[in-house]
Amino acid sequence: MTAPSFAVGWQSSTNGRVTTRLRAKPLRSYGKALGVRPNLEGLSVETQAHVLLRVGMVTGWIGSEKQIAGAQEAAKDLITESLGTFEILGQRTRVGEARSDLARCYWREGAFNEARVMLEEALREFGETISKKKPLRW
Repeated sequence: MTAPSFAVGWQSSTNGRVTTRLRAKPLRSYGKALGVRPNLEGLSVETQAHVLLRVGMVTGWIGSEKQIAGAQEAAKDLITESLGTFEILGQRTRVGEARSDLARCYWREGAFNEARVMLEEALREFGETISKKKPLRW
């Protein structure tokens, strides 16, 4: 497997959010390969989950674009790990986001029934999150 022409970088900000950035630099310059679990040492559990989700999402995207064998499976592994952490943390919206990214991986593999199930589960997560919010008053 050859490294793509750009790398994924991530940064943790002071409010704990993770931003994903694409950089015009070979991935091998970071000592990582597409789909390889990133080094999460020193990051909070929540930030680790965010990084795994983003790296999984980008792995699936690049793998699909470049037709890299095994990329969707690697992406699903990373996203599933983040999903489990978000479930433990009770972050329903992030669980829904992870499920929708998993659905995209299944869809890219041609596993349309699994993709449909994941999307239905994601919609339930989003629906429960939205229904718990207070209605807007004009």
